[in-house]
Formats: sequence, structure tokens, C-alpha cells
Amino acid sequence: GKVTAEKIYEKFGGDTLDVIKNDINKLYQINMSKARVDKIVASFNAVYGLRKAIGYFKKFSLPLKKIRTIYEKYKETAILTMQTNPFEISSSGCISFVEANSVAMDLGVELNSGSRQKQALIYIIETYFRPRGHLFHSLEAVVDLTWRFLNKNIPENKQIDKSSIFACLAELDNKDVKIYGKYVYLIKDLFAEQKTAELLVNFVSYQGNLFNLDKTESFREIADAEKKFGIKLNEDQKAAVAVSMNSNVSIITGGP
Repeated sequence: GKVTAEKIYEKFGGDTLDVIKNDINKLYQINMSKARVDKIVASFNAVYGLRKAIGYFKKFSLPLKKIRTIYEKYKETAILTMQTNPFEISSSGCISFVEANSVAMDLGVELNSGSRQKQALIYIIETYFRPRGHLFHSLEAVVDLTWRFLNKNIPENKQIDKSSIFACLAELDNKDVKIYGKYVYLIKDLFAEQKTAELLVNFVSYQGNLFNLDKTESFREIADAEKKFGIKLNEDQKAAVAVSMNSNVSIITGGP
């Protein structure tokens, strides 16, 4: 409160923050209860710690929201954790792998850690291989690209061996990835693929709610819908709608 703050500052002036941080017993000189002192100290420590974290982390160009998230997660160990193992912070989801890797390069921390290699493997699968339309990836290709990514701009005598990356990928098996022979899935992609297949089988085998319209009936229904909604389909679009009307599942490919 304002009144309490004024009393504290009136007593200690420019030494106020130092008193709260290093000599809290002096606060009892202005007739405060222990509960009030404890509350003031706790509030001060929270704000002081966050300000200190902001001052440190801002040099890595991290947005304030992420800095707050890091501090809320790690509290007084936030700075030390970033200094010694930024990949611990990225593994918790507070920052991305790319951000952690950039910090590690700037600080010169250990770059051969298993944590860095494992996160790099997942990052490479998610950002390079998945956008190309596949969920099932070659082990050799994933390891090779991860190896090149991790060793970029690294002196040759400090580079990571491919054997180490293969070993890290094996450690991820049945956790974040699933390995089948010479191929690998992300676990979440494997689940999505299996669930999709299961749903498609259920849809295809379902016996109810089919229109079973012949071609003439189907196109008559489509014409009525065109008139009702004020749209006009071309012949290929009409054929696609007719198939979808009379099928439990239809897959339409090509341009929209």
C-alpha cells in the first residue's frame, strides 16, 4: 500500500531496496507485523527476480512473454539454467529449439549433449520432413540432415558423429518417435495415421444412411441445390458431389 511504502521510504530513503533485499529485520523498526514483512519481502523478491531475468534474457532477443514464462517455470534458477543448459528450457516448451540452439552458440555451452541432439532430431522431422507431405521418414535421411544442421559453423574437431545421433534417435524410440526398420515416425503422427485408418474403415463399412441414387436422380438433386444456393458447378464438380452423395467416404484431390 501507498502509506506503508511511504513509511518505509521515509525511514530508509535510497537504501530501501537494499534493506528489503539484504537486511529485512530493519523493517521491524517501523512497527510492522511479521506477516506484513513476509508479504513485502515475497513481493519484492518476485518483482526483483523477474526484473533481473528480463535484464539478462533480453540480450537474446526473446519477447517479454517468453521471459515471463521462463521465470515462472524456473524462478531463481532461470538464469543459471539458461547459462548451463538452454536445451532444458526448450524441452519444457518455454522457448523453441532454434532459440535454445542460438543461445547455446552465443554462450559457448556444451553443444554435443544428448538433449541438443534429441531435440534437433524432432525439430528436423517436424520442420523439414513433415511439410513435404510425409509422416514416415528414412532414418538415414533424418540423421544425415540433423548431423549437417548440428555441425553447421562448428570446427571439425568439435563436430558430432553420426553414430551419436543414431544413438540418440534410438533412445527416443517408443517415447517421441517410433522406429520401424529403416524408417521412423513421430509418435503423434503414427497415432494420427492409425486413428485416421481406423475411422476410414469404420466409415466405409457402415451400412446406413446411403442415398443410393442413380446418376439421373443425383444430378437432379444437384441442380435443385444449385438453384437454391445460387451457384453453378462444372461437370467435374457435379460428378464429385454425386460420388460423395452415394458413398460413405470419398476422397477428392486436385485443385479446389
